[in-house]
Amino acid sequence: MKRVAFQNANGSTAKSTSVAALAYLLAEQGQRVLVLDLDPQANVSKDWFGVGREVGMSHAVQQIVANGPSAWPGLSVEDLRPDLRRLVMRAVQHTDYGVDVLAGDTRLQAMIEKWHDLGPAPELLLAELLDALDEDYDVALMDCKGDDGVLSQAAARAATDVVGVATPTIKAINGLKTIKAEADKAGSQMRAVMPVIIRPRTRGADADDIYANMQQLWPTTPPIRGAATIEYAFATHQPIPHREPNSDLSGDYRAVLADLIERGVL
Repeated sequence: MKRVAFQNANGSTAKSTSVAALAYLLAEQGQRVLVLDLDPQANVSKDWFGVGREVGMSHAVQQIVANGPSAWPGLSVEDLRPDLRRLVMRAVQHTDYGVDVLAGDTRLQAMIEKWHDLGPAPELLLAELLDALDEDYDVALMDCKGDDGVLSQAAARAATDVVGVATPTIKAINGLKTIKAEADKAGSQMRAVMPVIIRPRTRGADADDIYANMQQLWPTTPPIRGAATIEYAFATHQPIPHREPNSDLSGDYRAVLADLIERGVL
């Protein structure tokens, strides 16, 4: 299973929007896709895919803590997988778009921080969770909170690759530098940056200069720059390529997906 974390240490860079769009497009191609919502706000699960938060990431992590390899020294994920898979799959929610979701919720951050102090490292818990589902999915996309906290660091360590998502603003560029440093520390790589240029505040001469600087600093995908009625898709819990399959914005996401596939990220 490919495990890709979409990150920026600052918020409002369209990470959730992008994860939802790419997950939908991967499922459209026949891939078995799991989305892990690591943001307590649960934008990708609640707002884009319309799934509830009654069960989700916190329930899955609880099962890993109680029943995973960290709780049973000497046993591997392979030894525990049948039962562990069954327990974790109880938290997975299916959507109408062929994408499965482990929903975010407000309990997850506190739970992870507590276990960070008491026992297994968060990145180990997250990796064990993904290992338990390794044979069920082709790709797992992790939508990370806009920070460099415990959950974001755990995602970077559990990921096979990290993709930065950034609007052309100084704040977002600094956020990329932070997650690049975290990815290097984790032994993973920030393989690409996805530029998102869809808001009026990210257009103009300053934004153009920042975008050019972004391209010099990191390998970048084609930009997300099309116009679409995002608020309507958001309000109706429909990923953009489903809501507006022929829009410029959906075309941009298809180009990004092709680029990430060519790079071997997806």
